[in-house]
Amino acid sequence: MRDAREELHAFINDSDATVAILSGRGGIGKSKLIRHWSSEVADWTVLFKKETVPISSTTENEVTGHKCLLVVDDAHRHRDIDGLLQLVKDLKAEGKTIKVLLSCRPIGIQRIDAALSRSFDPSAVVRLAELKRLSEADARALEVLAAAKKRLLVVKQCALF
Repeated sequence: MRDAREELHAFINDSDATVAILSGRGGIGKSKLIRHWSSEVADWTVLFKKETVPISSTTENEVTGHKCLLVVDDAHRHRDIDGLLQLVKDLKAEGKTIKVLLSCRPIGIQRIDAALSRSFDPSAVVRLAELKRLSEADARALEVLAAAKKRLLVVKQCALF
C-alpha cells in the first residue's frame, strides 16, 4: 500500500483527476501532511482557501499561475464549498490546469460527496486512503528516519566549512 505522500504525488500527476479527498479524524495530521507535501510540489501555484474568506465574483482573478492547486483544509466546515467546486469546474472548462485537494473529517464526507456530485463526475475524484494513527513501531521508525536526515543535514553543512 502506498503512503499518503505517494498518493498525493500520484494525484497531482494524474491528468484525469481534478479533486482529491484526504480524510482522517481530528488531530491525526492531515493539515501538517498537506502543508509539508504542498511545499514539495514543483511547478504548481498552491493556494490555501481560508474558511473565513468567501468565494466571490473576484475569486477567479486570484487563481493565478499556469497550474494551480487549491487546498481546502477542513472542507466540511466551508459553507461555500459548492461555489468553490463550481468555480473550479468552470475554470477547468475554460482550459485552466487546476486541481483541488479537500481535507475533512470522516463525519464530513457525506457533505463533501454531495457537493462533489453537483459539480464533478466521480471519475475526476480521487479518494485517498483515510489517515490513521501510526502504530508504535511505525512512529519509532519515522523518528529514527527524521533523526538520520537531521544528522545528514548537519554533516553536509559541516562539510561546507
